[in-house]
Amino acid sequence: SFGSRLFKAIEELYIEKISTERLRAMETLIDIPQKSGTHLRFLSDIYEDFYSELIKRKLSTRALRYRMVGKMDNGYQVLNGFKRLILAGFFVFTESEKNFLKKLIEQYGEDRLLLLFHEGEGIRENLEPLGIKVDPYEDKSILKPSISIYSAPDIHGEVKIAGNLIKDSSKIDEKTVIVLPQPETLFPLIREGIPYLDEGEFNISMGYPLSRTPLSGFFLTLFETILSMENSLVYLPDYLKFMLHPYTKNIKLNGSSELNRIVFHELEDLFKKKNIIPFVELEDIENQISERIYQNIRDMASMEDITIESIKTQFKVIHDNTIRRFILIKDIGDFVGKLRDVLLFIYKESTARLHPLFLPYMETLIEELENTGNSELSKLFFEKRDSYFNFFKKLIASTTTPFEGTPLRGLQIIGFLETRNIKFKKILFLDLNEGIFPDLSEDYILPFNVRKALGIPTYRERERLMHYYFRTLLSQAEEVHLFYIKNDRIERSRFLEKLLWDMEKAGRPIREKTVNYHIRLSTNLPPEIKKNNEIVEILNTLSLTASSLDEYLECGIKFYYNNVLSLKRVKDTPDPDRTDVGSIVHEALNRFFTARTGERLGAQIFPEEEIEKIIKELFFERYGMNISGRLYLLRHQVIKRLTEFLGFFAASFKERQIISVEEDLTEPINNIQIRGRLDMVLKEGDNQFIIIDYKISSKNDKYKLNLKRFDRDSRETWPQAIKSLQIPVYIMLYSTRYKIDIENINGNYLLLGRASLDSGTIYSPLTAEEKRKEMEILSYVIRTLIEEIKNPEIPFRATEELKDYCPNCNYQPLCGTEWVKGFKF
Repeated sequence: SFGSRLFKAIEELYIEKISTERLRAMETLIDIPQKSGTHLRFLSDIYEDFYSELIKRKLSTRALRYRMVGKMDNGYQVLNGFKRLILAGFFVFTESEKNFLKKLIEQYGEDRLLLLFHEGEGIRENLEPLGIKVDPYEDKSILKPSISIYSAPDIHGEVKIAGNLIKDSSKIDEKTVIVLPQPETLFPLIREGIPYLDEGEFNISMGYPLSRTPLSGFFLTLFETILSMENSLVYLPDYLKFMLHPYTKNIKLNGSSELNRIVFHELEDLFKKKNIIPFVELEDIENQISERIYQNIRDMASMEDITIESIKTQFKVIHDNTIRRFILIKDIGDFVGKLRDVLLFIYKESTARLHPLFLPYMETLIEELENTGNSELSKLFFEKRDSYFNFFKKLIASTTTPFEGTPLRGLQIIGFLETRNIKFKKILFLDLNEGIFPDLSEDYILPFNVRKALGIPTYRERERLMHYYFRTLLSQAEEVHLFYIKNDRIERSRFLEKLLWDMEKAGRPIREKTVNYHIRLSTNLPPEIKKNNEIVEILNTLSLTASSLDEYLECGIKFYYNNVLSLKRVKDTPDPDRTDVGSIVHEALNRFFTARTGERLGAQIFPEEEIEKIIKELFFERYGMNISGRLYLLRHQVIKRLTEFLGFFAASFKERQIISVEEDLTEPINNIQIRGRLDMVLKEGDNQFIIIDYKISSKNDKYKLNLKRFDRDSRETWPQAIKSLQIPVYIMLYSTRYKIDIENINGNYLLLGRASLDSGTIYSPLTAEEKRKEMEILSYVIRTLIEEIKNPEIPFRATEELKDYCPNCNYQPLCGTEWVKGFKF
């Protein structure tokens, strides 16, 4: 956050003994971007008063303590009781540290002060200004260890190679180290690289970002639930996400987390049913919905001791100890107290404490919360609740969970800075890529030009520091393995490049291994499904629809999953999707026109308030009284569109009579029942009929007939020539039921999703001149498809047009065709 960056900047300025006047002078002396100039002026204003205010309040920081020690002329006498003082492992010193060291040399004496430094590039330049003489240094460290280099496509490849090297080692002890410059590599290493090692066989000594832990995820899902609430109503998608978090769903019910999981997953099933509203009161979940859950699970053997009251109490206890705690927040102190209470509730009542590494995460967060609660921040407050949640994100973003281990035994896994002054025999160094190691991100508060003008360290000094420790680490080893990611998005580290150059100059052989994944790019189509006796029995009792025939025409496997196995997609959320909108539109028009059956259409204007009332009733039936936000907008859009449509419809079909609405027809074709529901049938004159089918689509691509491409003898051409059989099937059904010649029956799709209602809104897939001929072809196709479906010798086969039908198919995971979405044909 900006606040933490600002504090870090002024601390660095103070420890480097930069005066306010000198900082202010930078505003006019150097050329910097306007934004940086604004930051600099803001920085100098704060810098002037910050440390005097700290002293006034008897508070201190690291920089303030350094400066104060440097001013203590007599303070060094406390060291006189020691025979010898040793300073070891430094490379570069801040101005305050230089001042401290000079006084130490003066007052303590060179005979009693021992300074130890690792030989390395740049150490002489840092020590000579302090009056410390160092012999000229020639870097021969490159000639000492055995060095191997490995490249891999990603982190997972790196850790796999490293894991194999450890596995093949004859001896693994505390002198073997895996160095991780970025903590994100830690868990891939443990889970994928060295899963064969027991916990006692390796030691972790590094920090891991708290923001990447499940504990952070738990609180963020809780906050999302609270922020999406409207008044006292929770938004079900976010609520379910929180309740199904592993920490929440494993809260014990009657002493058992398993029972709680059963209840929560039943809750999930209830909320994913079609007509459950997206917003609901917590009290309704605790009462009516709890009763429905009990009714559904009470006969399960494992639920014998569960009562309605115990389920109601469970939901209320969880709501009270999580969601309801944050409805009202007084100040930051109150907020962090609530966070601590929720954390302790999860610790006591859930199995979360049994999860790997939960306790270190919890201890770190508790400590951070206590520090915040005891700080000056605790009395501050925010106007908006979401500001507290953002404060939490900032808090954990700068917090790491330390894995404080012991180097006494076992494989050592540590961060780069933890390697300083430690000697290892065998080193595995991962992630040697630019931007990771070294991390040379620029400081936007004190950019390079400002730092250079002030004489404080820039990224170049930081780079020299890291390079020094990197080379001294390698120089002490016997065996070194260096890893980097090789792809077109990231380069290998400049340190590795320099090392390779030095090795080449020294005549050292470079052993580099490139590890690639063996990927089989060929893909298999889903295997055909043969019709056994059980499938044949199902098919003999099956009635088909135009939609199921369309599915079979597209893909036999899709037809099998949907119509034979009856596998249906379950909605992830109760939010209305395209199918729900279509259902609402169909039902609204059905109710509106049912009352007008038998009427003849004119250019009349239908009453807007009537269709508006119908739509509002439908939304109430589906989603309850709390229509707001996205639902309110959707309802408004449906009302507006259908109001416009009714006027267009009346004008387009004037003088036609409505003879049926939502008419169900079932007629045998080739000895199998074919079902259809006709949205509307109009009569024109004495013997002409028009079948109407509503579509919420904006385009007619899915319903076109291009029979010029049709080849009766080439079955694979049929799906491309015939996009939908719906209107042809309806015409056949209507003709059969009422004994009407197909010449006298027309069929139109009404495309309600079009931006403007015009002539393109009414689409007829059949041509008036060639209708009889086209219907003969389509009748042949329909009857052939029916015979194929019934024939036990013809298996269900996958489509050959994967790019057209697979990307949006619900059965991709079953077929293994997910790859189609990203494949370029």
